[in-house]
Amino acid sequence: MGLIENNINSRIESWKKSLLDMTKRNRLLWYKPYRIGSLKLEEKYFDDYIESVLKEVDKLASNGKTWEFITETDQVEVIEDSNKDEEEVADEALEIIKERTKALSNIYKKVKQESEEKGLNIGYIAVGFLEWYEREDAQVKIKTPLILVPIKIEQDGRRAPFRISLNTDEQISLNPIIKKKFETDFDITLNDFSSDSDTNSMLSTYLSELRREISEESNWTIKDDIIIDTFSFQNLAIWNDLDKNRDLVTDNPFSRILAGGSLVDEGFSYESGEPDLEKVKSKDNLNIYEVDSSQQEAIYRAKKGESFVIQGPPGTGKSQTITNIIAEMLYLGKRVLFVSEKQAALDVVYHKLEKKNLSDFCLILHNSKAKKQNVRDQIAKSLELSSKRNSVTDEALKIYDDLDEKRKSLNLYAEKLHEKFDDGTTPYVLIGEISKLRSVKDLVFDMPNDFNWDADYNTEIADLFYAIDEYGKSFIDNTNHFADNYWKYYQGELGNTTRREVQEKIGNINDSIFTEKINALDLKNIYSTSKELFNLLDLIPFSQSEHGDLEKTVENILTTQNQVKEINQKIKDLEKDNSENKTKILENFSQDFMALDNPNDYYKKLVNKYNSFFSRLSGDYKGLVNKLNACSLRKMKYNDYVDSLNMLISYNTNMAAITGYEKDMPSLNLKIKTAFDKLVSSAKSKKTEVLLLLEKLDFDSLPDYQHYVETRAGLLDKYKLHDFVVKIEDSDMTYNSSEIADIFKKRFLILSLEMTDFDRKYSRYNHTAHDSDVNMFREYDKKIFEISAARIRCKLFSKMPNFSLFANQAHGGEIQLLQRELKKKNRLMPTRTLIKSLPIVLPALKPCMMMSPLTVSSYFGMNPNWKFDVVIFDEASQVKPEYAITSIIRGEQVIVAGDSKQMPPTNFFDAMDDDDDKYNEDNPQIDNLESILDEMSATFPDVYLNWHYRSKDESLITFSNNKFYNSRLATFPASSVNGSLGVSFIYCENGIWESKGGNRPEAEMIAEIVLEHIKTQPERSLGVVTFGKSQENTINEAIDKLRDMHPECEFFFNENNTESFFVKNLERIQGDERDRIIISCGYGKDKSGSFAMRFGPLAMAGGERRLNVAISRARRAMTVVSSFRANEIRGTESNPQRKLIRDFIDYAEHGMSALLGDNQKGEDYSPTFDSSFEEDVYNVLINNGYKLRTQVGSSGYKIDIAVLHPEIDGRYILAIECDGVAYHSSRTARDRDILRQKILESQGWKFHRIWSTDWYHDNANSQKRLFSAIQNAIDNYGKDNSEESNIVDNQNDTQDEDEDELIIETRSEDVDAILTKIYNSWTAALRKTYGWGNYKYNDWNNNDGWNSLYVMENFDDIQKIIEEILPYKNGFVPEDIFREINIRVFKKGRYSSQADKIYKNHFKRGFIDTGKIEIVDGSIRIK
Repeated sequence: MGLIENNINSRIESWKKSLLDMTKRNRLLWYKPYRIGSLKLEEKYFDDYIESVLKEVDKLASNGKTWEFITETDQVEVIEDSNKDEEEVADEALEIIKERTKALSNIYKKVKQESEEKGLNIGYIAVGFLEWYEREDAQVKIKTPLILVPIKIEQDGRRAPFRISLNTDEQISLNPIIKKKFETDFDITLNDFSSDSDTNSMLSTYLSELRREISEESNWTIKDDIIIDTFSFQNLAIWNDLDKNRDLVTDNPFSRILAGGSLVDEGFSYESGEPDLEKVKSKDNLNIYEVDSSQQEAIYRAKKGESFVIQGPPGTGKSQTITNIIAEMLYLGKRVLFVSEKQAALDVVYHKLEKKNLSDFCLILHNSKAKKQNVRDQIAKSLELSSKRNSVTDEALKIYDDLDEKRKSLNLYAEKLHEKFDDGTTPYVLIGEISKLRSVKDLVFDMPNDFNWDADYNTEIADLFYAIDEYGKSFIDNTNHFADNYWKYYQGELGNTTRREVQEKIGNINDSIFTEKINALDLKNIYSTSKELFNLLDLIPFSQSEHGDLEKTVENILTTQNQVKEINQKIKDLEKDNSENKTKILENFSQDFMALDNPNDYYKKLVNKYNSFFSRLSGDYKGLVNKLNACSLRKMKYNDYVDSLNMLISYNTNMAAITGYEKDMPSLNLKIKTAFDKLVSSAKSKKTEVLLLLEKLDFDSLPDYQHYVETRAGLLDKYKLHDFVVKIEDSDMTYNSSEIADIFKKRFLILSLEMTDFDRKYSRYNHTAHDSDVNMFREYDKKIFEISAARIRCKLFSKMPNFSLFANQAHGGEIQLLQRELKKKNRLMPTRTLIKSLPIVLPALKPCMMMSPLTVSSYFGMNPNWKFDVVIFDEASQVKPEYAITSIIRGEQVIVAGDSKQMPPTNFFDAMDDDDDKYNEDNPQIDNLESILDEMSATFPDVYLNWHYRSKDESLITFSNNKFYNSRLATFPASSVNGSLGVSFIYCENGIWESKGGNRPEAEMIAEIVLEHIKTQPERSLGVVTFGKSQENTINEAIDKLRDMHPECEFFFNENNTESFFVKNLERIQGDERDRIIISCGYGKDKSGSFAMRFGPLAMAGGERRLNVAISRARRAMTVVSSFRANEIRGTESNPQRKLIRDFIDYAEHGMSALLGDNQKGEDYSPTFDSSFEEDVYNVLINNGYKLRTQVGSSGYKIDIAVLHPEIDGRYILAIECDGVAYHSSRTARDRDILRQKILESQGWKFHRIWSTDWYHDNANSQKRLFSAIQNAIDNYGKDNSEESNIVDNQNDTQDEDEDELIIETRSEDVDAILTKIYNSWTAALRKTYGWGNYKYNDWNNNDGWNSLYVMENFDDIQKIIEEILPYKNGFVPEDIFREINIRVFKKGRYSSQADKIYKNHFKRGFIDTGKIEIVDGSIRIK
């Protein structure tokens, strides 16, 4: 045997020991009467004369006699009529009545409580007590009750008599614990009690029999004591179940895991992380009630077949989640076992299913003693529906697709609005930033083409914004700041030495120096004299000292002077050349030759025409020569003529050049003079300009200008923002220094947004379109809950067995048995036997069973074949594993629901018997036991429900949320800062604590508060929770006194009220809730003034869970009444429970400031924002005179902006929500676009949504709508207040107003009609195929039709017929089906053995062998 098996067996033994408690704690074995809640019957307690108590009990047990006990002491005439006239006897009688009434009152309350909460009867008359010793040497005598007579205790009113009668729903029995003890330990078998004995003395007779059975045991005696008391022995059924089905427990995977096994080893798997709920199509979510995302995850995992734990803190919709899970499971065709110890938990889910017309598919069996007729009525009601076959219209089904479309659209908007770009921003961030800059001037400029738009917004872009901001700041006041600043003319590189260097260079420069240099200018020495001037200017590093124009003038002068020099030289050279040529010419020719016309013509003819010897023989040549010879001085040769003519030509050319040069000289000299004059003039102007610079130059402004230059250079060099800088510094425009950064940022953000896909798609998505999408989404979402319920109903109708026309003739089987049983008027089959007999039909009629752990074992313990697909366990934090295991092993999938931060399994005050100080942190006698929730949660995954709906003021849950739930609950603020909602504290200054008597002054104060509540708020339900049992009793007494004095208030205490008034200690409060809860701390100083600080179970381990339960019951208000203040509690360092009590009292008295340091009240309030968009909205409203608060709320969910009433202090009139981070963070569109607004409206808020795209693109109209919403909220304040609604309990309970226009279900023919059609169609088809009265085969020999046996035996048609009708025959005996086909299809009245054989062969071959069905207890079960 392995470790796991050993652990399981060890745990089973431990569980059995716990269930069958044989220790002194078990009052059925070791009886000890309660100080108040037990009444030993004696003759004196009866108002009439009786012969003996035992005979009176016999009468009550045998013939139904009812006892009546008066409760009012003023009815003393009953005693006076008894011939007891003495005054002291009368006084004694009055005391008897008081004592009896007090005991019966306690018993009555206990019985009533157990009956209402757990469906159990614990009221008994114990008849006969065995006094015995467990061992021969034992010294302690044990007193054990023997016969237990179940009784009903009734009272019509507080002052009315008590009526006691036999509870006929149970049997008179021998104490089962002593019976089991004797069988186990002493091998003594005591005969069970039988009511068949003498009806007048059956109890006396049975006691005599018991005396005989134990007569051999020495020192064992039976006393005739008769005591009315409360006993519970229902654990025995679970013990028997666990004992009988031990193998089921050992082999069960859940048992193995609880014993240390691995989820993986046992085949469990889970989807990791948070599932994407929005990927699931709406038609695959058959929620019948509204769900938030945390609830939806639980439903999602349940549908996937996962086993897990639902952690449902107070008010988070756990019951609604379970209801939806059950509905989904039923649709999937699964059998569901819903288990809870508390009747109320089953009732809540049952009634929710009932509102959706699904309760008919549920069988509620919380009490193992449930009335037989009640069970039959539930089954009969389902049978009435068995013939229905409805379907959901296509029009209704289309709404799922419509919903998906709108959901997708809204999700896409939220996703895209908050989709992060590569730079880290989102469209929402951009819109918010731009909105803040709405009043900033617009400047259109271009960004560089190569700008990196993907740069990180929080680093690189932030650096750019910083550079722009610094650039703007450098202007000091505006962009004209440096217009008269002469440092802008500085030509050097600005640095930390600039001031010194400039001062050194220009320190000695003045007017005289400049004048001297200008006067020294000289044309003859223009270069050197101008150089002196230029050197002076070069000392001044400013643009005013630039002398390029002067240098150019000097350069022009020098150039012209050089031209004159060159011309003079050329003339000289030409004159020299001409002198030499002339001399040479005149040596051979006369002066006339020099004046020869056109020497060029002569020359050309000689050179070109007469250049040869023969050419010169012509007469023309001689004529030419003769002309030349007329000027010659000697005879010339040909070459002499040519050379002379060439020199003459050169001479004439030179003379022409000389003439030209001489003509240009005057203009050149004038040009030189003019240039020189310009130089002098320009130098003087430069002097004036420079001297003005030196005069205006402000060395103190240098740092500012230097900063401007540096920042400007950064924009130009690093970011290339040339266009921006140019337009900012445009002299035609003036910009303030403070606005430059915002001007750039606005344009930059606009360009950034315009480049996004979001802006391109949603820039025209205005509020009309958006609100329309949201409203349609809400309408569709609302309708699908009814449509889903209809789909589930139709699906379940289709799976229900049907009583066909032949059901009355059925031969055996579950259906015939059920029919017969339902017709009975008496001698009804025991419910346990009936359930055992219907393993197929009952799950088909009632696929959901609602039971307590006790009834699971009572009804299924003897039948291990009862299995369920899903077991759901509610309120599991108070259920011990041994109570739950027999339910868990019956499921393939297990879902355990509860709250690990709430009450553990315990019977603290029952064990203490009213002494609240008997057990304390120093003497922990009572253990806090592990629950099945704790054990499952330690191994299986948890799914947390996170939305808190109960509290109308979140302060009611804030302490618990902060201390116990790590602030993960989404709570919603109330629409008032103060008022009747929330937590209040009342200090009882004169409170005195007594261990057994409680705190009477505090109790009386609470009674007065209760009375005041009844007079001022009678419509509000009320409950009182005490920290101790004795305080519970004391408060009841104080309230009773006031009730006597104020009979007009008696209506409030009517137990039949919807939410009746109660006073309960914290051990009994879990599951209750009221509009207002009064907490009575009770504990405090004693008469000596000492404060022991013993807080009973609160100060023990697990006390924090009890405190959490106690303080989380209120919907609207919680009043904490205490006789001590927080600062009186000491020793908190070593006792965390005590510290928690102190913190709670501190919170109750001082509110949020004690816990969170709330900043939403008082003069120090300062707004906080999640985004720039919200800040812009806030500023717009503030500037329009509204009073606002931001981030209103104490949990993760906060209202972005809340508008306060302008005249009524502390009242909010409007919640404004933007589509920011909180909006986007919602897991589902329903969370985001439906639930938040709906919950706020249920808290009394008016709600207004601002879409960021609308605020940005159509701001003027968006503001108008906002102002209109505020004004409307003011005008209608106090009207149409939906504060009373409870979103968890009431949402979608009523169908949509337009449901008449949308037909969800269509009714088809009933099953009998369907079967008739099937049978008739087959009859017609077979006749057509095989003929009618003229069959060709030889064995056709009958006259009443064709040979059906041949058809049946040789063809598969019979299988096809069975297959078609089989869905309507689940739970039938096969032979019933065969007989029905025989007569309805083949028209055969006689069912022969041959036909039976043929049917069975077909049935086996087509259905059993193929695994389509199985036969269970003789009936068909379709797989």
